[in-house]
Amino acid sequence: MKISISTQDLKSAVTLASNTLGVASDITSHFVFVKDGNGASVMSCSLPRTFSKVPLLGAQVTGEGSFTVEGKRLIQMLGAVTGVVNIEMGDDKNVKFTLPNGQLALTSLDPDSFPSWLSRVDTASQMKDAKVSASILFDTFNSLKSYVSTEESRSELAQLYVDSGKAYACDGFGMSVARSESLDDLSLKIHTKDISPLLKFLKSKESDQVEILKGDQSSFFKAEDGSLFGLMDIPSNYPKTILSYAEAFDWVPQRVWGVKKGSLNTAIKFLRAGADKDDLKVSLTDEGDMLPLKLSMRPSNGRGELSYSLSPASLENPDQAIELFTSPDEKMFVERSRKGETEESFDSFSFNYQYMTRAIESMSSDNIFIGCNRENNKGYMIFKVLQDSGVETVSVVGWMV
Repeated sequence: MKISISTQDLKSAVTLASNTLGVASDITSHFVFVKDGNGASVMSCSLPRTFSKVPLLGAQVTGEGSFTVEGKRLIQMLGAVTGVVNIEMGDDKNVKFTLPNGQLALTSLDPDSFPSWLSRVDTASQMKDAKVSASILFDTFNSLKSYVSTEESRSELAQLYVDSGKAYACDGFGMSVARSESLDDLSLKIHTKDISPLLKFLKSKESDQVEILKGDQSSFFKAEDGSLFGLMDIPSNYPKTILSYAEAFDWVPQRVWGVKKGSLNTAIKFLRAGADKDDLKVSLTDEGDMLPLKLSMRPSNGRGELSYSLSPASLENPDQAIELFTSPDEKMFVERSRKGETEESFDSFSFNYQYMTRAIESMSSDNIFIGCNRENNKGYMIFKVLQDSGVETVSVVGWMV
């Protein structure tokens, strides 16, 4: 097989395929070039989890066959040259790259030793009749990624789970649920390590409508140009207790404060500068109507007061709260107890600043509404977001007692 292609087109294809390039000293560290109809494609995989296949758009292809090229060396070469490159497999098992001003030969491994991803693609069927916007999938998975557990020993949580129109993520300290009509009829289990390369694929195809396929213990995302991203299914079942949090979309807070995202970030950074390095707890205190909200932490020297004041408007009327949380702006609020409302008043609660920061960093709006619910000194913070794409997300973080 002979390929003639511009280095720019080859680099675009290789860059996308590099998302799943392996690092072991075997064929998974190589790109595999294969004849594909009248053209050619480049493939890669990172055992045992992910796979890419990208067409070489604009290439002129003659002959038959396939070959491999070491990934790092090909990427390095493409970063140094421009123009048209001619690629040909020689009888000596070396792949020759010929440019106007130079020639380079790289050793090919046996392409038949490449893992059998193509057989899974050939037998895969559509998971959903309609195609899905890549940008909607990106928004959904990107909003949840920081809540997926990175502890592989907790395999049931080390995944982003999609089922019945909703996507779930939980690390045992906080959780998040997203819902969108685009997720209807989809069933996916995305391993924590596979989320980043999948997001890169979706981002590169954000204007596309993506076809989602179900293969043998695998799933595939197919873009309009034929590019494929594949991933293996996870055998672990998702915890049913996490699935019950889909009800969080309907929770209503008892009390709401409005603050600016930038001001809240500033307050937390200020407090962290003077706090004990091992202290994670930030306390929020409402000192009365028309008075600032006070955030405080334990000083590193154990003396004096370490606090920062914000100036929100207190909204204690439940009707006002409901109106706020059904508007299209991004919101943050705390669960109304599912055991029934309590008349007990409260003016203070504490939270882990790391989980608060994680939640607000995923919000694009500068207007944040903090709501609270309390029952026996326990409560939850909920961050509710409605994105421009129509994806709605709620994230749940418990108070610190």
